[in-house]
Amino acid sequence: MNANHVIEHQTTNLPVPSRRRRNVAADTRESLINVAAHLFRVRGFGSVTIDEICAAVSPPLSKGAFYHSFDSKQAVLFAILEKYMLEAAEFVDALENSEGESAEQIEQLFLHSSEMLKTFRPYVVVSILEQRHLSGEYSTRVKQMRDGYRRKIERIIRRGQESGTIIGLNAKILTLNYFGILNWMYLWFEERGPLSADEVVAICHTQFLRSVLVHPDDVLVSAAGPRRVASRKRGIL
Repeated sequence: MNANHVIEHQTTNLPVPSRRRRNVAADTRESLINVAAHLFRVRGFGSVTIDEICAAVSPPLSKGAFYHSFDSKQAVLFAILEKYMLEAAEFVDALENSEGESAEQIEQLFLHSSEMLKTFRPYVVVSILEQRHLSGEYSTRVKQMRDGYRRKIERIIRRGQESGTIIGLNAKILTLNYFGILNWMYLWFEERGPLSADEVVAICHTQFLRSVLVHPDDVLVSAAGPRRVASRKRGIL
């Protein structure tokens, strides 16, 4: 056996690099999450089996491959909710660290929601409709993430109240109203309907701003969505 053959033989018996194994595992996990999100959205969590999730992945996976990534169907549901909530929280964290009035930050939240409506909707809809199926530690962790995100939005609204641009009603209730509009927007939107995602978001954005601003007439409505005019002096009646 010559030296080149020895080197070739030793090379073929080297273990697969751990980083490559991690990449394959991460890709498999991501595929399972994405497929499950679409199946759960169309048919509901309770009507989809693990076998059906594995069969819908391209190429199809074995049930053993599923359990290598998740220990249960509930675990993949949690992963869907976690992915959406982390995406939403990351955006609002950046907003909190930026300058700007609360109304402007609310505008940015709705603009981000427009992108989420177009690209992330299955995750959001599943998060809204199917999280009741989570129990134990999964349920606790989702509640913590959801409450943390709600408090971030509530802080934006409170800052607007402190600056005098947002009405002084209970900030938590105003925040829940915001989520009510947002959630129903995700549930009602129809991709093949007469209105685009941007148009639906613009309407919802206008509705919310006009309901919470101290001076709602400062919101100009156009096909592109609401826009606040510059502050102006007001006469006293």
